[in-house]
Formats: sequence, C-alpha cells, structure tokens
Amino acid sequence: MSISNITEMYERASDWDIAEGLTWYAEAYRLCDILSKRYDKPIKIVAAIMAALSPRNRWSQNVKDTETILKAVNDDIPVDDIKTGTTNLFRNRAYEIGMTDNIRLLKGSKVWSFWKDIVDYRFTDRVTVDVWAYRVAAGDLTAPPKINHKVYNDIERQYQEAADKLGLRPLELQAITWVTARRYAKVKGHLKQLSFF
Repeated sequence: MSISNITEMYERASDWDIAEGLTWYAEAYRLCDILSKRYDKPIKIVAAIMAALSPRNRWSQNVKDTETILKAVNDDIPVDDIKTGTTNLFRNRAYEIGMTDNIRLLKGSKVWSFWKDIVDYRFTDRVTVDVWAYRVAAGDLTAPPKINHKVYNDIERQYQEAADKLGLRPLELQAITWVTARRYAKVKGHLKQLSFF
C-alpha cells in the first residue's frame, strides 16, 4: 500500500476519467435528490439506503435497488418479496432504514464513508475505501481485498495525502482512480466484478 501507487493510477487517468471522477459524487447526490422527491424521503435517508445496498453490488444495480426499496417501503411491500442485486442481509438493512429513517442502522466503515461522501460531497474529506481503492493503493488490480479497520484507515490516509499533493479533494481522487482502474482492468481482462465496492 502506498501513496505512489495511488498517484501513479491518477497519472494514467484520461481526460474522460478525470471528468467522470470529479463529478461522480455530485451525480450520486443528484440521483438521491431525484428519488427523494419521487418518494418523499429526505436525501440523507435515500443515500443511506443506497449505501446499505452497496456492498458487492454493481453501481447500476445499486441505483435500481435503491428505488426498489423506496417503492417497497412506499407501497408497504414485505421485505421478503423484494429482489435486489445484493445479499438479503444488506437488502433487509436498507429496507429497515427506509421504514424507520434510522441512519444508525448503517454498518461498516466503507458504507458509512460512502453515505457521507454522497450526502456531504461538497465538504467531506472521507474516502470510500472499496475493493478498487484497495487495489489501487496495493498497486495490483487483481489483488483480493483484505480490508480490516487498520488497513481501511491507512488507505484513507494515503488517499487524503495524495489528494493534497495533487490539489484534489480525497473523494475526487478516489473516484478518478476508481474509474481509471476499472477501465485498465477491463482492458486487461481482469474486471470480473463491476462493482464500485
């Protein structure tokens, strides 16, 4: 794990990667705002549902699943009748957040950071350390992630320091390197999980 691995991935970023990464969290917030208005739920609750559904879930599926949960809560559909792209554990947690508006039901550093990066994207210095952030920091896009609390904090700090050196915000750097790393992995045939997480 090193700052140099993170900055090296940033240096590989195309103009498109950078543009996509710089607006990634603003776009996630915009999607939550649309769903917030559609289902009359505060943005912070919509983002919490989205974050709760995120582990081991493709981003496009995560967005669909968020609306599925909001619709189910709105229409009083039982949780066991809901199909999502993630596990029942995460589906159930997202549903409970939707039913109770209790953000404290979110579990795990990555999920909390993802929620914070969406709802507070203009100001936060948190980093969503997912599978791809780990791989970028490790300098190996095929590395199986081994993220415990200490590793998570170390990688977050490395992104924060690298972002400071590059004149970026930490979540911008994380999103840019996520887009870039996934593109490189896809080209090399390593992209088996199209997940943000």
